[in-house]
Amino acid sequence: MELIFKGGCNEVGGSSLLLESQGGSVMLDCGFNIGNGTHPEFTDAELGTVNSILISHAHLDHSGYLPHLFMERMYKCHMTKPTKDLMALLLADFQRLQKIREVTEAAPRFTPNAIAAIIANTTCHEFNEPWKVDGGNAPTSAFNISLHNAGHILGSAIIKANDLLYACDINCRATKLLNHCEPVSAKTLVMESTYGGREDVLPSYKESTRQLVAKINEAHAAGGCIMIPVFAVGKGQEILLILESIMRSKVIPEMPIYVDGMVKKATRIYRQNAIYTRMEIQRRILMSEDDPFSSKFFKVSESRERLDVKRPCIIVSTSGMMNGGPILTYLRLFAGDPDSKLIIVGYQAEGTIGRKILEGAREIEIDGEMVEIKCEVSMIHFSSHADRNDLVRFANTVKGLEKVYLVHGEPQKTSELREELEKNFDVIVPSAGERFKL
Repeated sequence: MELIFKGGCNEVGGSSLLLESQGGSVMLDCGFNIGNGTHPEFTDAELGTVNSILISHAHLDHSGYLPHLFMERMYKCHMTKPTKDLMALLLADFQRLQKIREVTEAAPRFTPNAIAAIIANTTCHEFNEPWKVDGGNAPTSAFNISLHNAGHILGSAIIKANDLLYACDINCRATKLLNHCEPVSAKTLVMESTYGGREDVLPSYKESTRQLVAKINEAHAAGGCIMIPVFAVGKGQEILLILESIMRSKVIPEMPIYVDGMVKKATRIYRQNAIYTRMEIQRRILMSEDDPFSSKFFKVSESRERLDVKRPCIIVSTSGMMNGGPILTYLRLFAGDPDSKLIIVGYQAEGTIGRKILEGAREIEIDGEMVEIKCEVSMIHFSSHADRNDLVRFANTVKGLEKVYLVHGEPQKTSELREELEKNFDVIVPSAGERFKL
């Protein structure tokens, strides 16, 4: 069996790799890099051997290039049901944005028919359910596959293929919504390094919540608003649950929580797939009228320009990296208010507006208009990724592990994580296009 890395090497975005066995192959993830518009490069010969595509989770950096492949031919796809539902939502939005924006040559447009073809050719699997997919022509070339909870977003999976474990992305800490990931035995591990740097030790969930409460109370007392940009899938639902909990328990004063952007549709999918959440959330959604996603605190603006949004308030809106979505409208309205706050709760990729603001930009361009950033900008980690300590601990608990390939991380962070893991394992940082025998 051979492992070929096609994307997500020394970068966060465009994740993809091929597993080849006796003339046939399976693809693990087929992502798009939202930050720089790049994607995995496949030869016709490589694509001609692909029998199945396995998708770890719905985020576009793991699924966003899939429709482009379906513009040329059909493939069998495998994933969990929440991943299928959420991916369909994200891909439809991605296709809509391509119609209204200039796209780079590296990101050719795709049609709604390609998305429909993906869904029609998708088989859904439960966690811990073993199954096989074809490799080459020989009976021994088949891949033994199973999916295991990754704890990253709803339905996200660690993929085990024969004796290889693909753990990209994972969360080793339980959240309000999801249980944490569990290591699985394997000889070879392909693992993320998003927060693999020496300084990437994230605060506890309790400490992050304490910081959030303090910032909200400060802004409320000053009569400002709290803007929280979120990813539509995963981070949005987690933040809404936290806000609902601390407001219901009166840790923060009651005020409108405006929910905007695609997070609203994604939350409906979360409710429909509640059996994949923690038992407490299942009980609240399925067995009582105490549905946390239908809280009385959540509001929706009725104005196209969001002029009916009055301070003090909390705004939870896409997009998480502020490269688009209604959050830009709120930035125009409130970023110039010193009494308001912009709270960044997740990873900001290089080249995004969110990264620029986080690194100190005090003026940004939004649709040709320069917007001053006078509000306070804070980073409070509610990460759905494992931090450095969690990544090291995860690798050390994979039984029988011999070799680790590090992907999905910026070069310095990946290098620093490699230094730590090399104490116990053979560690490789691959480049796109590199091939390794397993």
